[in-house]
Amino acid sequence: EEDEKEPEMVERRRRAESVESTDEPLIDDLVAAGPSEDDAVCVVCANGDSEVNNQIVYCERCGLWVHQKCYGIREIPDGEWYCWVCSQQLEQQGGKLLTMDDVKCAMCPVRRGAFKKTDDGQWVHLVCALWSPEMTVQDVDAEYAVEGLELVTADRWQLVCQVCQRRHGACIQCNYGHCQASFHPLCARRMGYFITMREVSVGKMQYRAYCDKHSDMQRERHHQRAFQIAQQGASRSGFGGGSA
Repeated sequence: EEDEKEPEMVERRRRAESVESTDEPLIDDLVAAGPSEDDAVCVVCANGDSEVNNQIVYCERCGLWVHQKCYGIREIPDGEWYCWVCSQQLEQQGGKLLTMDDVKCAMCPVRRGAFKKTDDGQWVHLVCALWSPEMTVQDVDAEYAVEGLELVTADRWQLVCQVCQRRHGACIQCNYGHCQASFHPLCARRMGYFITMREVSVGKMQYRAYCDKHSDMQRERHHQRAFQIAQQGASRSGFGGGSA
């Protein structure tokens, strides 16, 4: 088992060194990968499953892939679809047409990705907002959908991300016990930390993120829980059939 984990740890160290050794803008890795339609992954939930009522759609301008539900898309247009950043830029007349790299998140230094705006007009990654305990994302097909930026505690704005080593925006902290490890959600995802979202009750989601020290343990627990739930479902299905 240790031999299997070694290549993964080497890759994580390599990524960390590459991030720490450059002042270049960080790019959301799921956007930078530029996947084809065959292996498209939603940049919000990092899942590639596509269903009839929750398809993965593609921004024709910036190459963003998002689920309808993750981005609040009520209806998919017959023609081209644009994310809110690109929609705003394309509507500008006579002004400078910004690129995705010109758009800055109020919560982290990572460029590109799935953005929406706060009440006061600041762009925020949906991932940053969803994993921030003080913030909420309204389930609306609208540009302005992020609330609670002003509620983010002062101490979180002072934290340094253990991945990119930058004090920029507001980091979150590991959800394991009293662990104080701090990081930006997208930096953590880039490094392979365990970042998860699950529905805990009807319409209520739970968002958790764990540092490099606690990710493997929590990921294993998550897989074990999912396996147990699947077994229980199969068992109930088996007992339910075959009766005369």
